[in-house]
Amino acid sequence: SQALGALVNILGFLFEQADTRLWRTLPDSLWLVRVDLPAGEYAPELMTRGPAGERRHPLEEPVQVRAGGLTVRSVYRY
Repeated sequence: SQALGALVNILGFLFEQADTRLWRTLPDSLWLVRVDLPAGEYAPELMTRGPAGERRHPLEEPVQVRAGGLTVRSVYRY
């Protein structure tokens, strides 16, 4: 009946919630750094500062920078 259909539509509207599961998987912060370097191999390290002072985090692999190219390095810290 039409009344039942209207009731179902109203209840669906009242209890509908957005699906936010994908938003919860995003990191709480994102930092970007751009550095212009001459071609060569580099052993970069990530330096952080916090209540415990300054900490150095060496990256596991050296980074190869080519002349005239773009090198992108992603680092995940949990």
